Amino acid sequence: MNKARELYNKLEELTSEYVAEKKKLEKMQSRLDKEINKFYHNLESRGNFNAAEGYYIAKDLQELLKKRRVVKQELYTLRMVNNNLQFNKIESILPHARKCLNTIQKDQKKGYSGDWDINISDVEEELVLN
Repeated sequence: MNKARELYNKLEELTSEYVAEKKKLEKMQSRLDKEINKFYHNLESRGNFNAAEGYYIAKDLQELLKKRRVVKQELYTLRMVNNNLQFNKIESILPHARKCLNTIQKDQKKGYSGDWDINISDVEEELVLN
């Protein structure tokens, strides 16, 4: 495998990992939002409660809100990374880049070095070691 293909594969893998992580965090946030809304609804329809019950209700809500904050912070951080690396743009151009890379590799195989039994890794290894 040549270096360009290797780098392309790593970029594709990293982009896929970003997209999967973002989707996972968005689902987690949505689930927590639903749980919080359900909690509020139950609290709204609940009758009167004493101070001890109020304490436990507040602690339960606090735990949900903490979880949501942790997820939102992670999602925010991931989005800031995306703003700098622009995975969404990379994802959209990867198919075109793959086609170009495949075309170049086919052309190279047809060229004068296509049937040689040496590749960039061999040359690199020799030159780096010497």
